[in-house]
Amino acid sequence: RAETPQEQFNLIGAGRRNLLSNGDFQVNQRGNGSGVSDAGYIGVDRWRGFISANSTISFTQTAFANGQSDVDKALRHYLKFDWLGTSSTTTKILSQRLEDVQTGNGQKVTLSFWGRTEHADDCNIGLTQVFGSGGSSTVDHLSGTIDLTTDWQYFTHTFDLTSTSGKTIGTGSSLRLEFIFGPATLNSYFEVAGVQLETGKVATPFEHRAYGEELALCERYFQKVPIYNESILGQAYSTTAARFPIQLPVQMRATPTLTVPPPGTSGNSFKPLSSSLSWPGGTGNNAGTALSNRHFYITCTSYSGLVAGNASTIYSASNNIFITASAEL
Repeated sequence: RAETPQEQFNLIGAGRRNLLSNGDFQVNQRGNGSGVSDAGYIGVDRWRGFISANSTISFTQTAFANGQSDVDKALRHYLKFDWLGTSSTTTKILSQRLEDVQTGNGQKVTLSFWGRTEHADDCNIGLTQVFGSGGSSTVDHLSGTIDLTTDWQYFTHTFDLTSTSGKTIGTGSSLRLEFIFGPATLNSYFEVAGVQLETGKVATPFEHRAYGEELALCERYFQKVPIYNESILGQAYSTTAARFPIQLPVQMRATPTLTVPPPGTSGNSFKPLSSSLSWPGGTGNNAGTALSNRHFYITCTSYSGLVAGNASTIYSASNNIFITASAEL
């Protein structure tokens, strides 16, 4: 049936199969977190949380006992998606957004995963083609109800995706996978492992990728730049300001939004050092400038005691300080 090596790979399912990133939940740059309402990206990379009322959901990257899962010996982690203090009408959604709405265009795509809940909660699986602002209308594909229990079970579902031929693709388009929990048990959680989305109508074994490869896939959307003591070198361009170039290791999806620690000499803060390796004076201001999806500057202004033309380094108050760059969908 195959005339080329590529056709052979397609027939036997060789090569990269999982369209999702971090389906085994091994990358957790943000750390475990919680949020309310449309909580957004609060924890484990590439996974997004939503809750429809002012209640709390949380993400926890959880290690399997003895470091391995009984359902797949190579799986090390699962995600615990927890909701607390919810009302009887609250909707909870765990999702991942793929940036290309044309993924699986007009084809069958199959989802597979292991899941369980604290109680016998029902779940709907949604795969939504969102054509974005100015684009064609959203197309929803729903699975029907999946009955979860307190035991790990393996689930698969195949979707027939609508062809995008003739559709208008606007800004903010995406293909969205969603685990949807409606007004069910008030306080419960969903635990999920080995999530895979692939083209075709048959679920294949979970594709295990090396941590470095999975991290690079996640860094297209979110990166942390560590500030370890004097690790970032730049130059003062006046007596009050210095600039530090940052080259990102992975090109991001779009120009990111930065979170930059404030000026200070303790806690989550940093300052540029003077040529004598001492703290400068002044009120100080730290900001990202000249942003692109691969490069930006950290520009430090409103200081005093710097020497124009001299080298400077960013000095952090501790070894656990980061600049974060986010280009999430």
